[in-house]
Amino acid sequence: MQEVAHNHDFMSALARGPYPWLGNQFSYNTSFFTFCNYIENALNAASTNLPSEDDVGVDKALEGYAKWWKEVKLPNYGAKDRYPESNTTNSTGCFNTYNASSPIFTDTTPSNVMNRQWLWMTCNEPFGNWKAGAPPGNPSLVSRLITTDYWQIQPVERNQRFGEREAQSPLQGTEQVPVEIVPGGGHVSDLSTKNGKLNAGVKEVQDRVLKQLIDWVKEWSENQQR
Repeated sequence: MQEVAHNHDFMSALARGPYPWLGNQFSYNTSFFTFCNYIENALNAASTNLPSEDDVGVDKALEGYAKWWKEVKLPNYGAKDRYPESNTTNSTGCFNTYNASSPIFTDTTPSNVMNRQWLWMTCNEPFGNWKAGAPPGNPSLVSRLITTDYWQIQPVERNQRFGEREAQSPLQGTEQVPVEIVPGGGHVSDLSTKNGKLNAGVKEVQDRVLKQLIDWVKEWSENQQR
């Protein structure tokens, strides 16, 4: 990682440990639990010999984090890319967000590795959805070097406002705008039809959402005919 020139990029790379949690679904698991095993120093531990929170501690957790990064994340992170500049073992070029000529930013094909379409939406819509450090005085999983400004330099900055909804409490649903909660669900569990086939709770939510969409479209159609 000594080739990573910018502190922001360095800390952003290391923060990727918890990210796979977002990808866990009823139909498949990501590498998140492997990451957890490294953090707990419990790669080969039996279920009856797992460490408690007190047994792990910060020192052991950091040691496990470093071991996970060196053995799991870094070796093939860039190698999975199709770009020659980073398609090597232990490549760090893909972490450089300051290189505007990098293929992760210049590749405009629909299947680009960087997912430029998503980056554009985070700023243009704008819903953000960036992983940033917590305010000073609060525990933080992500370095405070990682801010919204850091993420905004990657897509074109077009908006100054990022929504006004208070984010610490859930939206209160109404009959017209109901709130649906997937039992035991994770990130966007309701978007996958596979999840609905595997989990009855997901299927029930999906069915109610479809009914609501039909009602909304019907309501709109009736208003247009008046």
